[in-house]
Amino acid sequence: MSSLFPFLQQFLLDFARLTLWLGILAAVFVPMERFFGNPERGPKSPLAGEVGYYFLNNLLPAMLLAAPLAFVAATARQLLPAAWLELLASMPFALKLVVSLFLSELCSYWGHRLSHEWPLLWQFHARHHQPEQVNWLTNSHNHPVDILWARMTALFPLYALGFAEPVAGRDNLIPILLLLFAAFWSFFIHANVRWRLGPLEKLLVTPAFHHWHHTNDEWRDHNYATLLPIMDRLFGTHHLPDHFPPNYGIDDPSEMAPLLPFGPRPSSSGPSSPGPAPQSKRQPES
Repeated sequence: MSSLFPFLQQFLLDFARLTLWLGILAAVFVPMERFFGNPERGPKSPLAGEVGYYFLNNLLPAMLLAAPLAFVAATARQLLPAAWLELLASMPFALKLVVSLFLSELCSYWGHRLSHEWPLLWQFHARHHQPEQVNWLTNSHNHPVDILWARMTALFPLYALGFAEPVAGRDNLIPILLLLFAAFWSFFIHANVRWRLGPLEKLLVTPAFHHWHHTNDEWRDHNYATLLPIMDRLFGTHHLPDHFPPNYGIDDPSEMAPLLPFGPRPSSSGPSSPGPAPQSKRQPES
């Protein structure tokens, strides 16, 4: 019984931290969407359900990934060449952070793209595309398996190549800083706001850019980047016109995996899904 106390204590601390974080996010995004959003694209799903996704997908994946990533980092320290480890040790922290960002974004891009192109992964990722209105809480509307895959693809290269080390003090700041910024930015790019950000849209993923990732028309399966749209420009999946998408969602909810292993599959409401969609126009666009 005593062995459960540290686990329960950590769980309660994480729950309190997430509750505080949710309050901060709500204080930022609720007024933002209230004054700058499109009222016709407001939340249509129950708030309690989205909050449930928020806690589930921030508590469960973190617990499941901690041990595997620590193992990957420890193994990497044994297998990586000494010259490479010395180079990392001499690299300025700011430069290491920038390199880590590009490396994480590159792997995250392909992990996200595979979630659309590989049916095994799409059945989990489809839940994120299910909402027919996109707002800041849509960011949490995910299957836990999809979150595990997304975080693993973003963090694995950092631990495997020695850019992050769970017990190396300052080095562990890299995944922490990247995750914190990516978490906040992910809520922002899902927000129901009418803003267009001009030249910044060439440097960072913005709400307009990511809303087109959620579109349910012939331009679906584009805009996979989470922070750096240059990834989509490089690999021919960039699409950013001067207006927002006409509709969101998926055609066939029955292709979604159950939220719990023993849960019922959603019923079908259409003929097909935007999962692996051969009709998608994979063309680069400026």
